[in-house]
Amino acid sequence: MNNRINNQDDLSESGAAINLQIGLDTANEAIRQNINNNYEDDQFFYADHEREFQETLINSEAEDFQYEYENVLNGSNNTFGLEIEFVDGNANAIARELYDMGICGYDHQVQYHAPSVIGKWKLEKDCSLGIRGGELVSPPLRDTPETWQTLQTICDVAKRHNAKVNSHCGGHIHIDMNPLDTAEHRWRRFFKATGSFEPVMYRFAGGDSGQVRSGVDHYATPFAPNASRVLDQNFPVTNSTDINRLATDASRYNRYYGVNLTNIHDSDKPNTIELRYFNSSLEPAILQTNVKIANGIIFASEKARFGSTSESEAMKRRGNILKDQIIGSNDSNSNLKVRDFVDIVFTRKKDKDSVLKLYSKNAWYT
Repeated sequence: MNNRINNQDDLSESGAAINLQIGLDTANEAIRQNINNNYEDDQFFYADHEREFQETLINSEAEDFQYEYENVLNGSNNTFGLEIEFVDGNANAIARELYDMGICGYDHQVQYHAPSVIGKWKLEKDCSLGIRGGELVSPPLRDTPETWQTLQTICDVAKRHNAKVNSHCGGHIHIDMNPLDTAEHRWRRFFKATGSFEPVMYRFAGGDSGQVRSGVDHYATPFAPNASRVLDQNFPVTNSTDINRLATDASRYNRYYGVNLTNIHDSDKPNTIELRYFNSSLEPAILQTNVKIANGIIFASEKARFGSTSESEAMKRRGNILKDQIIGSNDSNSNLKVRDFVDIVFTRKKDKDSVLKLYSKNAWYT
């Protein structure tokens, strides 16, 4: 983690006393402003095109997902990881074929949380998936053509050996927390986004199943109450110790929330935020879309300011839309909510549209 001084990005939260007078280290702020600014922004907001938004939702139900190979995450160099659970199939045969391809680090299914081989996937046992099930666990990945080609190959091999997903399989996404850095207001935006849009996340989570999986109340418990509680507190964030304390307070050492922060204060694991909402899938385009969502939340938490430090008017507008969200509002299960989500989280219309396809093919979680 980079222990630079908190830049105090410009955001005000109801019920949280935020001191905007803390001195800024302008040199470090300038460095921060130039990190990962190589993203495309077409400045398209569905809030300005309501009719097109409604038509997109309707048409998306019949459209297939498009799988991409290049610049999938819009210039982001952030690392991410996947956990893909499946049932049935021949786990050892899957592991062996992927090992022969140079993808897996072991030529057989290994025990749960077996040591990783650097740069390699592994296929673990998981008692919740039965004797023929397993979990494919990735190494840290980046947005490269090789990453997406490998993910497609893994899905093809698993299906060829009769692996399937059912209503009990989860597909968790890990995303590097480093873009949030030691900036208090990036963390506040993160909690605001995850808390305000949690109903939308549960709807996205259905993947190709039509609805989020059974048992989600246990394996991906709602995080919004935690987010709301944290936002009502003062939490100075200036170093890694503060981040660990914040993660502990938000998670209460429980990894079974939709947003799992327990890896942050675990010295044996990388500093990742895990989104546990998602169903598993063996369709690479579904998994890719889930990664887009996870990375987009981190991106918006970093970039979507509404004050004078915003790098563009479009980013300032995204920050204002986020600021106006209310955790637990009555409109939480509405198309308006998902419109706000895609306008905040994605700066390219094509990414908004790919996520709206996922939304349109699933039902609200009740």
